Amino acid sequence: MAAANMKPREYVRQILSLPQYNVEEFNRSFLRLVQCVGAKPDDEVILGLYQAIMPVDLLTKLLVCNPSTLHAFMQIVATEVLSARHAKGLGAPTMGVDKVSVNRFEVPGLGDFVRASKAKSAGKSNKNAIHKQSYKMYNQRKNSNLCFCCGKPGHMMANCQEKEAR
Repeated sequence: MAAANMKPREYVRQILSLPQYNVEEFNRSFLRLVQCVGAKPDDEVILGLYQAIMPVDLLTKLLVCNPSTLHAFMQIVATEVLSARHAKGLGAPTMGVDKVSVNRFEVPGLGDFVRASKAKSAGKSNKNAIHKQSYKMYNQRKNSNLCFCCGKPGHMMANCQEKEAR
């Protein structure tokens, strides 16, 4: 999209969609986009946009030094991230977005599975634990008209008393 035709909303949308995996790459992409639009890197609005897309925990550490220009802020970000990564014994600096985080409560059943595995590793029983059965056992119980929960005849899983006791 040509810089002359770009609206402020589109500009902000492009800035927010920049990948934040590597600090140097992110800074280059941000500056390239600023130049494409024709804005000056030392403009307070540009510095505000750069600060707005920073991870909150990193931003709170960096606002203590209160840099006045975008270039100074970018240098401080790169230095802070690099020192934090080296303190942990890790490699290239990132902005803390190495992996895509999935909210386990948005994926159906994943939250129960995570709770069940944590309870199992802690040696606790969990009433919300997922009742897993092998495919073979499932077919055997289905063909014999047995309860999927307890394996006894005469009722189905919806009416199982063992299920209610858990």
